[in-house]
Amino acid sequence: MKRVTFVFAGPAERVSLQGETSDFRNGIPMDRREDGAFYTEVDLPPGAYAYKLLVDDHWVLDPANPRTVQLGEHVNSVRVVDGTGEPFLFAPAPPFVEILVDGSVRLLMGVRSGSGATPRLQVEEGEGLRDVPLAPAFEDGTHAWFVGELGAASDRVAFHVSGSGPFVHQRRRDRTPSWLRSAVLYAVFVDRFRPAEPQNGWEIAGRTTARWGGHLRGIERSLDELAEAGVTCLYLTPVHPAASAHRYDFEDPLAVDPLLGGEVAYRALVEAAHARGIRVLQDLALSHASPTYPPAADVLKNGARSAHAGLFQWSASGALLHYGTRTDAPLLDLRSETARTLAFAVVDAFLARGVDGFRVDMAAEVPLPLLVALRDRVQRVRPDAAMVGELVPNHAWRWLEAEALDAATDFGAFEILRRALVRGSLQGVARALMEGDLRRGGDARTSAVRFVSTHDHVRLATLLSREGALHRLPLAYLLLFTLPGIPMLLYGEEVGLFSSAADEEPEDAWPDRMPMVFEGVLRNEDLRRVVRTLAHLRRRSRALTEGTLELVHDEGELLVFRRAAAGEVVDVVISLADGPRTVDLEDDALPYVRTELLVGGATAEGASVTLLPQSGAVLGRSAREPAADIAPRARRNLAVLVEDFQQARETPLARPVRFDFAVTERCNLACLHCITHAPTRTREGTARTLTPRIVDALRDDRSASTMRGVSV
Repeated sequence: MKRVTFVFAGPAERVSLQGETSDFRNGIPMDRREDGAFYTEVDLPPGAYAYKLLVDDHWVLDPANPRTVQLGEHVNSVRVVDGTGEPFLFAPAPPFVEILVDGSVRLLMGVRSGSGATPRLQVEEGEGLRDVPLAPAFEDGTHAWFVGELGAASDRVAFHVSGSGPFVHQRRRDRTPSWLRSAVLYAVFVDRFRPAEPQNGWEIAGRTTARWGGHLRGIERSLDELAEAGVTCLYLTPVHPAASAHRYDFEDPLAVDPLLGGEVAYRALVEAAHARGIRVLQDLALSHASPTYPPAADVLKNGARSAHAGLFQWSASGALLHYGTRTDAPLLDLRSETARTLAFAVVDAFLARGVDGFRVDMAAEVPLPLLVALRDRVQRVRPDAAMVGELVPNHAWRWLEAEALDAATDFGAFEILRRALVRGSLQGVARALMEGDLRRGGDARTSAVRFVSTHDHVRLATLLSREGALHRLPLAYLLLFTLPGIPMLLYGEEVGLFSSAADEEPEDAWPDRMPMVFEGVLRNEDLRRVVRTLAHLRRRSRALTEGTLELVHDEGELLVFRRAAAGEVVDVVISLADGPRTVDLEDDALPYVRTELLVGGATAEGASVTLLPQSGAVLGRSAREPAADIAPRARRNLAVLVEDFQQARETPLARPVRFDFAVTERCNLACLHCITHAPTRTREGTARTLTPRIVDALRDDRSASTMRGVSV
C-alpha cells in the first residue's frame, strides 16, 4: 500500500474524490485545510486509478494532474501508483496483470494516442529479459491498448516496459471456491416465488407492492424442478422481517421472518437443497433499515440526540440520510463500529443456518475494509463459501484484487446483451464484451456473474414482448450460457415470464416481480427445454466453464465463436439476420462434430449449419474419435519416426515420442550445484509451476507419445 494525497486548490464549498479509488457514485469527501485547499489521503495498492473531482456538484478533471484516461464516453484523470510514466499506462496489478483460471497470465498495456511510442513489455527470466508478444486489443480517445500472455509464471514476476522497471507483481492465493466456476445461479424473489401450499389465484398479482405470500416451504417443494432444470445454486432475496415485500429494509436482520416460515423452514430449505446438490447464497442487505427497527425508530423520533445516532448516516448539515426518496428508511453508517458488529453478527447467524455464502447487496457502498473482513470471517467458518457482490461499477478489479469478493455482477455485459437482443443486432457485441472484460479486470470465466434480467429491472422478456420479438429469448440464453462468465437466471426466466401490464411505467420493476408460474399456459415449456439443455451442457463442459474464447466471425448479423479447454472444443453460431444463411465450420484439425443444441429452426449436418432468421447452434468438436484411438495414433507416429530416420529428414514429421514434465521448479532442498537452479529459484520466489494451459497446448503431441514422465 502507498498513501496517496489528492489536493484541489481552487475555490469551492465542497469537494469529493470520485472514481476507481472507491466508486464514481460514492466518493471520498475532501477536507478543507488552513491554506484553503481541499485534501484527502487514500491508501492504494499498485495500480492505475481513473477519477474526477466533484466540485460543488460539477465534475472536473484534476488540475494538478495532467494524466488522463478514457472510460466509456468520459475522459478522466488517472493516478498511477508504482507503475509507468507517460506515454505508457501499465502497473503490476489488475487489470494490467491478471492470473487466469488456466494458470496463464494476461497482460494489458496502454500507449498514449499520438505519442508515436512503440510498446515493449519484457519479463525477467533467469539472467535476462524475455519479450512478451503484444497484440492490438482496442483503442479509445486517449490510448491504444495492447494485450499479451504468459503461458506460465512464478508467483513473483518482474516486468519492464520500454526500458523502465522493474515493476513487480506478486501472485495472491486464489481463495475462490471451485464449485462457483461451474455454477448455474438462480435468483429467487422469496415473496413472489411460491406459497407454502397450493393457492388459487397465486399467479395473478398485477403491479402490487404488497406482500404476496411466498414462503420458504414453497421454495423447498420446488427444488426437484430446479435441480432437473440444471440449477446448482439458489440466491435468496432477504428473509428477515422487514417493512416491505422485498425485505431489503430490515427490522430484525438476525431473524428469519415468521411469515416466511421462520427458523425451522429456513433450515429445512437449506438441508433439502444440499441433499439435491444445490447450494444456497443468502442476500446480505445492510444498507438501510425500516422504521420498525428499534434503533431506527429511536433515531427517527429523537434525531441526533438518539443513543443510536452513530449507527446511521447524517448529512453535513446534520440531516438524517435515507435510502432513495424515502423518508423512513435511514441509511446505516457501515464505517461505524456498531454497524460492523451488526454485519458480523448477521453473517454468523446465517452461516449457522448452513448457507454456502452471501450475495452482498450494493457491494460498492460497503466500505472495502469491512467487505474484506466479512469475507475473511465467512471463509474461516466455511472455507468453501462464496462472497458474490452486487457490483454496479465496471472496475471490478478493485474489489477482486482486495480479496473482498469471489465474484461480482457484470452490469456492463448486462447492458450490452440486452441492448443487442432488443434492437435485434449483433453488431459489435463480441468486441464490446471482450473490451469490457479487459477493463473490468479479473477472469470473466470465474469472477463475472452474468445475466439478462434482475428483479430491479424490467425483464428482458418484457422488453422483447414490446418489440414483438419473444422469439429471440432462446438466443439470449444461448449467449448467456456459452460466453465466459457465471450465468444467473432470475426466477421464471426459464419459462419465459414477462409482464404485459398496460399501465406499466418506465423503469418500474414491480410488474416484473410477478409470482412464479409452475403450470398452465403462462409457461413456455419449449424455452425451458432450451435453458435446461444449456444449463446441463455448461455443467459438464470444461470448454464452457474454463475455456478460452476465440472470435471466429463477427460481421453483419452473424456471430461465431469458439470455446476450448482440456482438448474439448465448442463452437457457437448465432444469426440475427433477416434471411437464412449457411455457415461452413470445417476444421481439418477438429473433424469430429457433435450437435449439442439447435434453436430457432437451425439445422446442422456435420460442420455445416443452416441458419434461419434469428436462430443459433452449439456444436461440440474434437480432433479424434474416442480414447480407443490413442494407441493407434502412437503406433502410427512411431512408423513416421522410423521414416524420418530412414530418409534423413532435416525437419521431422513425427511428433515427440517421450514427454518429461516437471510439475514445479520449487524444491525444499538446498543442493549447491543443482543444474536447474531450483533451490535458488525457490528462495527468490521465481520458481514456476506447470499450468493447465501448457499441458492443454501439448495435448495432440501427447496423444502420439509412448512414454510420459512426471517429476514433482
